Amino acid sequence: MDYQIRSSRSLDDKELVKAWHDLYQKGKHMPQTCYDWMSIWWRHFAGKSRKLFIVTVEQEGVIVGIAPFMIEKRALFTQLKFLGSGLTDYHEILTTPENAHAIIGRIIDFIASSRKCDLINLEQVPDYSPLIRHLDGKACKREMIKCPVINFRSTSWEEYKAKLSRLLRKKWTNRFNRLARRGRVEMVEVERKEEKVAVLDKLFAMHAKRWEFAGFPSKLSNEVLQEFLADILAEMKESRVFMLKLNDHILSYDIGFVKDGCFFDWNGSFDPNYSSNSPGTVLTGLIFKHLIEKGFTCCNFMRGDYTFKRRWMTDDHLIANYQYLLPISNVKGRLAVHYYMKYKWWIRKNVFNLLGEGKVRKLISKLKS
Repeated sequence: MDYQIRSSRSLDDKELVKAWHDLYQKGKHMPQTCYDWMSIWWRHFAGKSRKLFIVTVEQEGVIVGIAPFMIEKRALFTQLKFLGSGLTDYHEILTTPENAHAIIGRIIDFIASSRKCDLINLEQVPDYSPLIRHLDGKACKREMIKCPVINFRSTSWEEYKAKLSRLLRKKWTNRFNRLARRGRVEMVEVERKEEKVAVLDKLFAMHAKRWEFAGFPSKLSNEVLQEFLADILAEMKESRVFMLKLNDHILSYDIGFVKDGCFFDWNGSFDPNYSSNSPGTVLTGLIFKHLIEKGFTCCNFMRGDYTFKRRWMTDDHLIANYQYLLPISNVKGRLAVHYYMKYKWWIRKNVFNLLGEGKVRKLISKLKS
């Protein structure tokens, strides 16, 4: 097929924005691949060391593929990465479904031959992505993390709950009833942007309090991240906030996104003063009950293969995310690959062991603030 491929250093082109919205809606793309998420991320995290490198593919004058990349300058090398790296759980190239492989193949060939960087570093590529086919065998590959997915396959909460372990069913019922004896228990879904933004300060404070109890700094204590999240909740129509309340006091929350009949659970926390009542577990059950009643088919827990996520699974649906590293034919690129594949994690492991994880996280938090 006859494709025209171009690169741009702007997110403001009206034709690009319209095509981005169209491709996002037509394909089964994750919420964090939408234009709003990426443009808001760039608004807050661009910095002086990063430049946009948006690659588009056109067919007969129509944009049929968009690869949201950026060029990032590090101390010793320059790398091409996905826009939104760090906070984005799944990275994808947006394409028309029928020609995805052909379009992605052209994009990979284009960035590999563009000589804009020392290294192509594509992180959090999910195992179902068409990118896998074009990168396997060409680039160094490392599994980064697994992401549990909860498939309800039920028409009611009771039907789904019956598939869970006896221990979890008993725990959820016990903790819910324990809270109910203390007053009015309710799950609140917040959709309106004004209400979502208004409650944020309380959620940030809860997150900080919970991690302070655990001996670690809260990731949400960073002011730039707080401003980013406020804009996400205000501007992304897919965003949702769920809260568990006891007599109007917030016990726990979940922030996530809804798309194509799935809830994408991104961040949550709870009031540690109520930890014996498992407010996070109670809220998850109430969210799932609500989603099933609304006709949702699944919950994607996104990054983090934790026990508290897996216990809600009724099958073995795990998404594996990969990192792909492709040096662009120079010494710097090959050295950068060795750093990411081996030395970065060796350094991290030994520094954490030497100083303790809590001290390292507090130091990183201070450096970022």
